[in-house]
Amino acid sequence: HQMQPCPVSCVSTCIAMVAGRPVDQIVEQFHTAYRETDLSIGDMLRDLNIDFTDYRSSERQSIDADGVYLCGVPSLNIQGGMHQVVIEMADDGEWTVLDPNMGRGDRLYYAAGPTDDPLSVQMAGGYNIDALITHETLSAWHTFWVRD
Repeated sequence: HQMQPCPVSCVSTCIAMVAGRPVDQIVEQFHTAYRETDLSIGDMLRDLNIDFTDYRSSERQSIDADGVYLCGVPSLNIQGGMHQVVIEMADDGEWTVLDPNMGRGDRLYYAAGPTDDPLSVQMAGGYNIDALITHETLSAWHTFWVRD
């Protein structure tokens, strides 16, 4: 888990979590271009050479295969806004939500299930899948990146 450094850097932070790189590095590389709509999530993943399955928002979507999903969700902190989270589905059907707002002071954040933290909100649907990265892809990519 990594925490977003500012209120609008959730996408870059999720990319950093998937890539296993420091968030500051990914923010420096991608944040401005993404915010100015010159770059997409797919562009970021392709630039990092991370293979992924792209999802079309007009198609049926479900989190059912094991892997790591980049998902757009309604923002809990910016009224009318969107937010990005990482959802990891294990091969045993257990899932985890990695929300870059977790730990950011008084910011609400999504969790996979109920917690004792009054700032956590149990995720109950209402997501849009942007990309799926398999565990095999991430394992191979992280091994390659660490070697370089």
